[in-house]
Amino acid sequence: MKNVVATLEKPSWMKYFFLMGKEERELVREWLSGVFPETKREKEFLEVVEEALESVGYDYRIAVIEPSMYSGSGRIFYNAGDKVARGICCNEWKVKGKEFVPEWGSDLANLYELYLWYAYRIAKGLWTLEYICDDSSSAGNYWNSPDASQGFEVSGKRKVGGFYDGVGNTYKIVAHNAGFAACGGNCSNNGDNYPVADVRERYPDLTCFYGSGVLVLRRSTDH
Repeated sequence: MKNVVATLEKPSWMKYFFLMGKEERELVREWLSGVFPETKREKEFLEVVEEALESVGYDYRIAVIEPSMYSGSGRIFYNAGDKVARGICCNEWKVKGKEFVPEWGSDLANLYELYLWYAYRIAKGLWTLEYICDDSSSAGNYWNSPDASQGFEVSGKRKVGGFYDGVGNTYKIVAHNAGFAACGGNCSNNGDNYPVADVRERYPDLTCFYGSGVLVLRRSTDH
């Protein structure tokens, strides 16, 4: 995808979007060259990351907290401490993603974009491959995590892996294979059964109730 450079003033909500630029992607590439999987889940994750590095040749910003939604207009917004937007089916997430800030190229993230960000967090030493692939119950809002609320929490509640993106709070809905996928787990799941890097196609009603979309901005700006 060709980069489009936008000369736009950065809005206040931009602090909730992390830039995955060339430097960040190169760090992932360097990390990937020296890591070896020990489990099937780890192998599958690394294979997707490798594909992502070949497919994502552009800068993008990815949301670092879960989105919220205005009750009247139904539009998406980002603010830590507000109720997480749920109950939205996958096709609606695609529409709402594009409507968020079209001038910034907003859209529902795809699996490659999400996994590159996850891999970056491992490369920075914020996570381990074992944690996101094999057993994520040691941190987050999974049912069996320490101090779990065992219910849905507000956006930006817990810092896990360097960010407050709702690990173990909601499924992360992304675009995948001309359709959609739900990644990770939610507050009713155990972290060893639904680790962060788990990818499944789920029944729409289940994904809608327990899931929240991950948005990206694909129109790059200065750093």
